[in-house]
Amino acid sequence: KYASLCLKYKEYERAIEALEFLTQKSPDVINYWLQLSSAYDKSDKTDKALSAYKRLIELQPDNKDNYANIALIYKKMDQLSVARTYLQKASNMDPNWDFPYFVEAQLYEQAARNCIGSQFEFIDKAVYQLAVDTYRTARSKGGSNAGAAAERMNALKDSVPQQEDYFFRKIKSGDKIKIEGKCYDWIGRTIVVP
Repeated sequence: KYASLCLKYKEYERAIEALEFLTQKSPDVINYWLQLSSAYDKSDKTDKALSAYKRLIELQPDNKDNYANIALIYKKMDQLSVARTYLQKASNMDPNWDFPYFVEAQLYEQAARNCIGSQFEFIDKAVYQLAVDTYRTARSKGGSNAGAAAERMNALKDSVPQQEDYFFRKIKSGDKIKIEGKCYDWIGRTIVVP
């Protein structure tokens, strides 16, 4: 009760103290671990948050939310490849869940922002196209992120390759473009030219 009140009033340090005690006393109580992992995350204790979420996975191996929460932490840490791995695990548990696809698209956007140097190159546009394609998948699931996915697709329409980009590179409709180079090698995906 005390820990829940502390969380409610954003007294994370006090909540952590109480919840650490409770998880030591009752290490298999899922609710304690849920609250503790959230408190760690909100107080930027990243390593401890990851450990707590991983403990939750041990207790609830079929809970997609735990995998998604770990992915969000890795996303914050800019460990995009690791984040995507956890998103894929969450997605495998519920293929109709739009959230993992929505966050995966955000990872590609984040990668492009991180990688763009002084020049906005074709490969950067291709990564944004991959983000749009992934948002399209999220939207097609029809879940709670469908509207936000559509908004992101629209927001990125000027950042993706245009017809002239393909024309000058002699790339035709239906051709596949592998995302690689710069700092994109971790992506390992292709886009199909519309």
